Amino acid sequence: MRQNSLFSPPIYPQEVHHTDSGHLSQQVFIWKQRFLHQARSHIRNRTISLGRRLSISVMFSHDGPFQLSGLGAAPFNCEGIIFASGSPRFAFEAVDSGLTIIDAGINTPAYFRLLDKVPNDSYRLLSAGELERLRSNVRLIDSPLDRASADNAFDQVIDTLTTAPTEQTTISPRVKNILKLVEQRSPEELSVKELARMGAISESRLRALFQSDFNCSPASYIRWVKLWRAIQCWRAPMTFTEAAQQAGFYDLAHLNRTVMDIFGQSPTALSLAEGTHMQICER
Repeated sequence: MRQNSLFSPPIYPQEVHHTDSGHLSQQVFIWKQRFLHQARSHIRNRTISLGRRLSISVMFSHDGPFQLSGLGAAPFNCEGIIFASGSPRFAFEAVDSGLTIIDAGINTPAYFRLLDKVPNDSYRLLSAGELERLRSNVRLIDSPLDRASADNAFDQVIDTLTTAPTEQTTISPRVKNILKLVEQRSPEELSVKELARMGAISESRLRALFQSDFNCSPASYIRWVKLWRAIQCWRAPMTFTEAAQQAGFYDLAHLNRTVMDIFGQSPTALSLAEGTHMQICER
């Protein structure tokens, strides 16, 4: 789906590369509503509450187990896990485990391919067979990837866990039309009331459709779209605050928390941490 030119990134996406010591500790490639994150070690010390993530996430290790904790469960070790959209996310600690994480936002092709691979509102551990195939098909790279290789690594995770792409039959025609309207509208026009008006339906009907098709509210989806617009607008020398404002996301404290929830790091840490290679890509 094509973005409105107001929010389209410039030809050359931002690249952050802080590996003066010669040691690559993590690399992050960010596309439109999806990303690939590889890290030798990674710690997220807080859980994420229900509904904060409108995406399906896959996380697996290359070199041994990592520990999950929180959400009322005793800490436990695992080597791979997949989370449904809207489900709570565990805190985790992976030290020298070698992690690959992919995240596919709702309304991306990867999301629909993964949809039947995880219980609704929940998670499941990856099987031994899935882990073996993932580790065989996706390598943990100790030097910066180029964009094409990163895109291929993301696709390899999806292809390993799923069959051929299928038609996106789970979305009602009205919701499909509303999603197109969201992409075409400026930030000031993105509200539940305005979307209901443009879709010629009541606000209550709009909420029911989004709950049925995406397990989220239209307000949550609007915030999600604004978040990713802010990320796609994030280009040097623009600060993340300026990018957020350009994308119509003015609750900066909430935005910062959301970035922390998604990437496990603040925008500043993500872009300035030593040993980090980060690229914001065109699609």
